[in-house]
Amino acid sequence: MAFDLFDISVRTFERFFMLGFGELNSEEQTLVCIRTLIGEVDNGGFHQWVYNSSGQMAVETYAALKRIGAHATASILDKVLQVVGEAHREKHTQTRQLLMEDLSDDQEEALQALDREFWKRGDDLEALLITHIEIHREAFEEG
Repeated sequence: MAFDLFDISVRTFERFFMLGFGELNSEEQTLVCIRTLIGEVDNGGFHQWVYNSSGQMAVETYAALKRIGAHATASILDKVLQVVGEAHREKHTQTRQLLMEDLSDDQEEALQALDREFWKRGDDLEALLITHIEIHREAFEEG
């Protein structure tokens, strides 16, 4: 089977939407976390990433970044999690959103600065993710 990141991503996200995050294997979870982080932060910043359902995976996303060797991005995310406080631990979306709506102006400014740091792309997340998937290809093969 030829390696096709797009195909692997589509299949993995289909499984994610059908079965839920907890039913994915750890490698599939890694792909979902990284791709979701990139999409959300590129679209609306870390505030959006935590505020939306993706915020339920905050701790898992930090672990996924470390797993693929994205240490610079993991460091940024660690700062984000400190800025948003308990919001990143909240699994209930509406409660997390209320916590995010209560962030101070200083917290919002800190998140915006971290957005800019993320957008500089100290880590090549796509390349690291591709390498990770290639190493763990069997976890993505159709069964």
